[in-house]
Amino acid sequence: MHPVIVNNESLGRDARSALKTIRKFGAMIMRYRGSLKLSPPKSNPESIKIDAGNSATTARFALGWAASNGINAHIYGDENLNSRKVGDLEQDLRNWGVSVESNNGFFPVSTSGKIKGDFDLDINPGSGTRKGALIIASANTGLNFSWKESPLSRDHSERMYAWADCWPKKRTNNEPVWIDIPPDASAFAVIASLASLTPGSRMYSKILTNKRRSGLLRLIEKLGGEVLVSKESEWPESIGTVTVNSKKDHLFRELKIQSQDLMDMIDEVPLAAILCSNSNCKVVFETGGMLGNKESNRLLSSCQLVKSFGGDAEIKGDDLIIYGKEGSIKGGVLEDCSDHRIVLAAAVAGACSQNGVEIKNPEMGNVAFPGWVETFKSLGVMIK
Repeated sequence: MHPVIVNNESLGRDARSALKTIRKFGAMIMRYRGSLKLSPPKSNPESIKIDAGNSATTARFALGWAASNGINAHIYGDENLNSRKVGDLEQDLRNWGVSVESNNGFFPVSTSGKIKGDFDLDINPGSGTRKGALIIASANTGLNFSWKESPLSRDHSERMYAWADCWPKKRTNNEPVWIDIPPDASAFAVIASLASLTPGSRMYSKILTNKRRSGLLRLIEKLGGEVLVSKESEWPESIGTVTVNSKKDHLFRELKIQSQDLMDMIDEVPLAAILCSNSNCKVVFETGGMLGNKESNRLLSSCQLVKSFGGDAEIKGDDLIIYGKEGSIKGGVLEDCSDHRIVLAAAVAGACSQNGVEIKNPEMGNVAFPGWVETFKSLGVMIK
């Protein structure tokens, strides 16, 4: 492995957890010309304890790193993370020759031993963090990892590792690689939803325009909003300037969000539910069980969020159905919530509601959108 210099790193809580984890594994992290320079560990610890905080992505990627280096690792997090399942990655690593012990399928999780041989996998449904952890293991060892997945998940891991020239083939020199991190698509999705629901408004920003992260923008268009994308680059990441204008008509629409479209907005479903609730529409989100293992059960929590603020929604099997109507969001109270996506969706609902929304723990939104309160205020949203 070789040094990587990262420009525009995230200030979000999950990113901070990832940096702490990298340091625990022995990597050196330092400021370099205003950027972050990360140098690989000179040696691996025999055993380690990792506190991944609220970040399941950090926890799963740490599993991949430990399993590829033969490190005895115990990985845990806060109360929310420890209530979540490790997922299929647990069995994947066992099948790849590693000993893995979890809390009956949930975090915390411990691993020992080292992966052996090549590995081929069908990932259904697709999972960016599961796939990413196994790519890390492959890159560290030089062992082959191949997969098929449906629907397609986020491809950031393979893009970044290929750009850094360390996967699928390892780089032979030790010169640092520069990586520019594009502005976060999830944070912009919050602002885009706000723009779409606010008559006469217009928001634009240079952001990540990766197709696997653009599902919410496509939904805004389907609901009558205007989204303009000016692409600037496609590699190593798709980056462009995106402009979102408020809805141009008041037509009623019936939509189904299925498989790939759902995967492409997998973290924005709570926002999408609020967006649909305040539009003239009936929208069926066919989730296929993909929303259960998040910071909350987002099938249930998204439905409850809409209903608690005066909207109309129901769950049938694994489907979330929103019966939307413009002006239907009355307002209400969001009690202490450990899911930052629900908090941010509640904030958008409040900005577009008749009576406002009280959020008991607004700081939770900083996990994905640091400084969201100040950003909302700068856009004219009244917050007190």
